[in-house]
Amino acid sequence: MKGERLSGIREFEWPLINVTLWVVIAAFSSAIILNLMIPEYDQRSNYIFGSGLLLIILMRSLFKRDKFYNSLKFLLIFLIWVTFNFSWYLNHGFTRSVIILFAFFFTFIIFIQSNRGIIISAILMALNLGVLFFISHKWPEVLAGDWTEEQDRIDIIFTLIIGWIFIPAYVIIAKNKYVSEYRKALKSENLKSAFLANMSHEIRTPLNAITGFSELIKEDPELRNNEQYLDVIYSNSIYLNELIDQVLNISVIESGNLKLNMQEFTIKKLFDRLKIETYQNLERRNRSKVRVKTVLEDKELRIFTDRIQLEQVLKNLITNAVKFTRTGEIQIGVDLVGSEYKFYVSDTGKGIAAEDLPTIFDRFVKLNGDQHGQSRGVGLGLYLCKRIVIHLGGTLTVKSEIGKGSTFQFTLPRTKPA
Repeated sequence: MKGERLSGIREFEWPLINVTLWVVIAAFSSAIILNLMIPEYDQRSNYIFGSGLLLIILMRSLFKRDKFYNSLKFLLIFLIWVTFNFSWYLNHGFTRSVIILFAFFFTFIIFIQSNRGIIISAILMALNLGVLFFISHKWPEVLAGDWTEEQDRIDIIFTLIIGWIFIPAYVIIAKNKYVSEYRKALKSENLKSAFLANMSHEIRTPLNAITGFSELIKEDPELRNNEQYLDVIYSNSIYLNELIDQVLNISVIESGNLKLNMQEFTIKKLFDRLKIETYQNLERRNRSKVRVKTVLEDKELRIFTDRIQLEQVLKNLITNAVKFTRTGEIQIGVDLVGSEYKFYVSDTGKGIAAEDLPTIFDRFVKLNGDQHGQSRGVGLGLYLCKRIVIHLGGTLTVKSEIGKGSTFQFTLPRTKPA
């Protein structure tokens, strides 16, 4: 869970940190070049700038590793802080470049720190500035050397480079990231509203059916053996249970709390059970013309994965196939290709329109209901399948053609028990 949270923070912060790293690299490189161009400068500072440059380059490569991320972030803040103070010393106090470097530094802290961190940093920086102003006023001789016209021109150029190139780029990236996050939040809010509206309808419908037919049977004992009434109660109970399971499974996955129970088992036993359940499902829908076929060349083929999650994915895909197939065949198969298993569920149903394929695995996207009104759901089944497959280390794809059917295929890595 912690790793997923950190990845989410990195997705937002990394572009800002990356720009900052390049700014520091450019600043250190420029300082080294300027020192070499101006003999009056203290050339010993090149050792400091050179060491800082190598450290920043090393940090940039280590930032890609989650376990170093937070530590390096604070090290970067400290390093920029030291750079600011060192620049103040070399540039004879608060020159243009030092002031704009300070503005850049504080903007960086605002973007990547929490509110508490910003307050603490602001207090420390105010104290730092107070000390530097006091030193400049009380002991001006502490500052390095005399300020020449050549140094003044270079300071102007350096200020323009940072002020007109790096800072605007930094602010634009930050702005785009915030706008992007805002749009995601707005979309998520709209999806949540749509989800609650759909869930309200989808839960009430089976509950009303169960309650209504249960009351009829209670009031008239002679109806207790009415298979039609009992079938309505049973089918709606099954549907309600599946709906609640989907919602709970998605909440577990998205919260990062899904724990995999890896075990080795025979695929044939799983396929045999799914075949029986599929025939039962077809029978409840009066679709006796549909055949179910399992394709498994190696009857002893075994897999090491989470059995419950694999079964959940296959059941969801088979349920969709049953919904939209009235004649023909449903195939459940697997092939072992190289270092991965390729599972698939294909049908000869109505198919999916090409324009619907790009969004078929999104939340709350429902497959078009058939003309007999047998399709129900809130559009979470395929989204759940994709999330589970990704969690198991695979990918899920679909091929479909209107009037010819669909094939959902997913891969799982071939791993061995520890």
